[in-house]
Amino acid sequence: MTPEALIIESLFRIANKEGEDVDFILNPVQKELDGNLTGRDIIPKLRQPGISSYFLARYTAACLRKRNVKAVIISHEGESTQRLLSRCHYFLNNMRGPSPVIGRSGVNIITFPKMDSMIYIGTAGSKKFGRGDTVTHCHCSEYAYWPNPKDILAGLLQAVPMSGEIAIESTGNGVGNDYHRRVMRAYEGRSEWKCHFFGLRDAHNEYTIDLTPAEEQHVLRT
Repeated sequence: MTPEALIIESLFRIANKEGEDVDFILNPVQKELDGNLTGRDIIPKLRQPGISSYFLARYTAACLRKRNVKAVIISHEGESTQRLLSRCHYFLNNMRGPSPVIGRSGVNIITFPKMDSMIYIGTAGSKKFGRGDTVTHCHCSEYAYWPNPKDILAGLLQAVPMSGEIAIESTGNGVGNDYHRRVMRAYEGRSEWKCHFFGLRDAHNEYTIDLTPAEEQHVLRT
């Protein structure tokens, strides 16, 4: 388990599907991902495995434990961007322990002045990144739905050094596009990216419900 995962499970809380505040314990998909990150990772995902929540928590934890973290999270649309930012605020406002010192907190940014670290959350295409920027952690959310994804990613790759980490995750959006090509090259071992593929079996708890004895009997009879 990475240091960030230890912080997540020790300090963070998350809202479950019933809207209850519970301790953030990594699920099997999140644990496997946490233990196998390479720094250049691409994750084709199901709808509800908690990949985005993991990276939001991971980058928040990184800002709490390390100096000079510059974390960037890019979403595909403005509404999603605001949801992601609100989740980061949730982690910080509901910590099980002393509240961290938070500096400037605006529409797109949270700063941690004691660590000289920050999280920026934006929408694809709203801000240009390039060689003059320094980004230590970058998460590309729903990359398959970005406008001009190849051009935007090129700027991000210039900003993230090889010692940093960048992760692309998305649900599918057809075949033949830049995301699909990147996934297939990574899956076949033909690129620097590592493909983390999680099927229904890996996320079975998210796609199953418990049956009552009466419901079980009904299923068995049909």
